[in-house]
Formats: sequence, structure tokens, C-alpha cells
Amino acid sequence: MELVKDFLQLRPFTRRRDGKYPTGTLCVYCVNIRPTSVFFPCQHVCVCNDCIKSNNISPDYASSTDWCACPVCMADIRLILPHSGKEEERYWRWDLEIKPNLPSQFKQEFKEAGKRLNKDVAPTRDPRRS
Repeated sequence: MELVKDFLQLRPFTRRRDGKYPTGTLCVYCVNIRPTSVFFPCQHVCVCNDCIKSNNISPDYASSTDWCACPVCMADIRLILPHSGKEEERYWRWDLEIKPNLPSQFKQEFKEAGKRLNKDVAPTRDPRRS
């Protein structure tokens, strides 16, 4: 029953099957302006642009003072895009372009582990040559 309540509470901020968002939804902060920006990956439209700016809502983790979670579901915000009808496609293009930065220590340890595995594994023999 709790899942149904959660679903119903999120419905005003969630994309419908036709790709549109409910009309009449107001910003969860100021409750005055209709939000037009989509938070990704949760795809909620819940905060107006003025409140995004004034509350420093940003997916930029460089500043520890910036808020980076959706206020209705608490999911991490990775990207904020204006609602245009094509924002989901833009998000996935952006997501596929990102190449994660691996720490150099991890890369070095991974290479060394691979070398050790290669040394420990005996070459396989072709059973047809026995």
C-alpha cells in the first residue's frame, strides 16, 4: 500500500505515457511558478528555474554547497535539461558520451592484477595434439 501512496505522490512530477508532463504542477519550493526543467535520471519536473538558481540545485559535484538531489525522490541529479519533448534523447546521448575517470592507482593495480593472472594460468593444450 505504501508503494501506491508513493506513486500517487510522484504522479504530478512524472512524465505521462504520451511524453508530456501534467499541467498545473507548481514548483515544490516556491509553489508559484510552473517548473520547466527536467532532472535526470529520475525525469521529474518539480522545481522552477528561479528556484534551481536560488537554491544552487546543480549536478556539479565540484562544489559541496550545491544541492544535487531531486527534492521529490532524492535521486542524484546528473543533468538538468529544459523540457522540450526531446530531453530524454538528449540525456541518453550525453550519458553515452561520458567516459568515467578512473583513479590512476586503480588503473595501475588492475594492470598488475592482470599480469599476475597471466603468470598463474598455465597455457592450455590442444587436446587434439596429445
